[in-house]
Amino acid sequence: MATPGIVGERHYGLAQKIRRTLAQYAELKDIIAMLGLEQLSPEDRNVVARARRLERFLTSHSLRRSSLPASKANSSPWRMHSTAVSESWAMNSKIPRRVPSI
Repeated sequence: MATPGIVGERHYGLAQKIRRTLAQYAELKDIIAMLGLEQLSPEDRNVVARARRLERFLTSHSLRRSSLPASKANSSPWRMHSTAVSESWAMNSKIPRRVPSI
């Protein structure tokens, strides 16, 4: 399992926030299925929207590194993605739909 000593404090903290958001979303899925999204509180709707964006963002094909030459290892897509996610979290804004290409 990743620890702050292995992946760094910033990445560890971001991963924990993502895990909490996705866990809250999993808990809300049953409620959404029975009552609909409209019955959720505004805060819960924000959690659902953020979790759905995170799922799409983190499963996008742009996270694949195999096509990168070794010389670009320091500017990897994961580093750019994690920066984009953490900055959007800090600004309490939407997670970007697209990350700039290298």
